[in-house]
Amino acid sequence: MLGVLVGAVHLIGPQHITELTHHFTDDAPGWHGVEHPAARWTDGCAVLKLPDQSAQSCASILLHVRILSCGPYLTDLKKNANKAEAVAA
Repeated sequence: MLGVLVGAVHLIGPQHITELTHHFTDDAPGWHGVEHPAARWTDGCAVLKLPDQSAQSCASILLHVRILSCGPYLTDLKKNANKAEAVAA
């Protein structure tokens, strides 16, 4: 099942912007195979690895995810909830 097509991902902090690119190459759960170097499809329940932000724990951080394409999709909410619980464990 396709989820959304994710492009650029950035963490925007008060003093810097960090571009995240590992979702284009990593084999993290919930991602389809790499088809393009600047975009990747999720399967509806993808894991996005974020760097440790402990040094900025008091600062606000904004996660910016560029969604390039999406459904509409009909889904089984209970099935996706169970899948999310399994990934979190």
